[in-house]
Amino acid sequence: MHAIVVLVSLMALSCVAGRDSRKSDFKLRYVDAFSATAEELESVTARNELHCAMLCTNVKVASRTRNAFACNSFAIGNLSSSSNGSRRCVLMDETQPLGNATVSAPGLNSYMREAVPFIGRGSVAGSGWQQVSGDFVDISVDNAGVWGVNKNKSVGYRDFTAAGVNTAGTGWTYISEPFRQISAGNWIVWGVKDDGAIYARIGISPGNRYGTAWQSIPGNMSQISVNANSYEVWGVSSNESIWRRNGIAVPCNNVGYKPGMLGTSWEKMGGRLAYISTGAAGVWGVNRGGEVCYVTGTYGSVNVAGDRWQQVAAPSAFKVISSGDDVVWAINNNDEVFVRKGITATKHGGEEWVPVSGSLSHISVSSNGNLVWGVDAANFKIYRRTEINEVDDTCIR
Repeated sequence: MHAIVVLVSLMALSCVAGRDSRKSDFKLRYVDAFSATAEELESVTARNELHCAMLCTNVKVASRTRNAFACNSFAIGNLSSSSNGSRRCVLMDETQPLGNATVSAPGLNSYMREAVPFIGRGSVAGSGWQQVSGDFVDISVDNAGVWGVNKNKSVGYRDFTAAGVNTAGTGWTYISEPFRQISAGNWIVWGVKDDGAIYARIGISPGNRYGTAWQSIPGNMSQISVNANSYEVWGVSSNESIWRRNGIAVPCNNVGYKPGMLGTSWEKMGGRLAYISTGAAGVWGVNRGGEVCYVTGTYGSVNVAGDRWQQVAAPSAFKVISSGDDVVWAINNNDEVFVRKGITATKHGGEEWVPVSGSLSHISVSSNGNLVWGVDAANFKIYRRTEINEVDDTCIR
C-alpha cells in the first residue's frame, strides 16, 4: 500500500524552507527483477519512470567496455551467463529506449525488450545484518568512511572504509575526544558534544583518513548532519530549532579537506524537529511526535534551503531518520527498522515504508552507494547491512 503524502504548513506540522531540482547525472541501479510481480512491473512502466534497462544473470561482458551499458551508446557486447548466477537487473535513468540485444541465457530477451523498471525491491533494502566489532552508541557512514561514538564517548574511525567502499573495514582507530553524536561527510566529519558544542574534523585527505584536528564551530546543537555530496550541514538544537549552515564553498571535483567546508554562519529555519538528516534524497526530519517530513526542493544534494516541509505518512512514530540516494532509512520508537522506497527525481517523497528485519537504536545510510550501518545502543552492538546494490561487477565493467 502506498503511503499518502500530504502538504502541511510549517506551523501545523511544527516540523523547511528553494526551488524544485532534479538530478541530471545518470546512475546504475540494481534490483532482482525476477521477484517483481506483474502488477508492480506494469505500475512502474505506466509511470514511465525508466527509459532504458538491461538484465544480466551474473553475466560476463566480453567487450569489457565501461560505457557498454550507457544508454547514449547502447553497445552491450557479447554476454554469457553462468549456470548458478543470481539474476540481477542493471538500470539507467536516461532518455534512450532499450536497444536490441541478445544474451545466451534462454528467455531473457523478452525481459530485456520489456525494459523492466526499477521498483526498489531487493537491493535497496539489502538482505541481512553483519555484526562488526566495537561497542558503539552512535554511528555514521559516507565518503569519509564509517565514524562513530563508543560507549565511553570516544570517536572512532573504521579503518579502510573511506571513499564509499562497501566493506566492514579492519578495526577501529580511536580519537580520544568525548562526543555525543557524529556525522561523516566527504573529507570532513561533524559532531556535537554533550553540552551541544559543535566541532568539525579537519585535515582529512587521501593520505590521512583520520584528519589532523577538531575545529570548534560557533553555535550549539543537539544533533547534526552533513551531506557528502554538497557538503551542506543541517542541525537541530535542544529546543528543537532547525539550523542550516551558510557560506559553504567547495571547489568542484575537490580532493581533501578545504576550509570552505566549514561555512560562515548559521541560518535559522522555520519549524521544529527532534532529528534531521541531509543526503542525496534531500533533507528529511522527524519531529517530537514522531512525524516524518522532508524539505521540498532539496532532493539531489542541491545545497539550498528548499521551499517548505512536506509530511510523509509513517506506519508508526519514528525517532531516527537517514537520507541516502533515492532511499531513506528510519527507526521507530520500538527500535524497528524501515526503509522508504520509490523515491525518484519526480517523486521526492517516495511511495512506501517497508519494514526491515532487525532491532536498532540508530541508523545511517550514505549519500553515495547507500551503504547502511546501525547500532543497537542498548547492547553496544554495531551492524552493517549486506548485499545492498550488489551485483556481479563483471556486469558493469
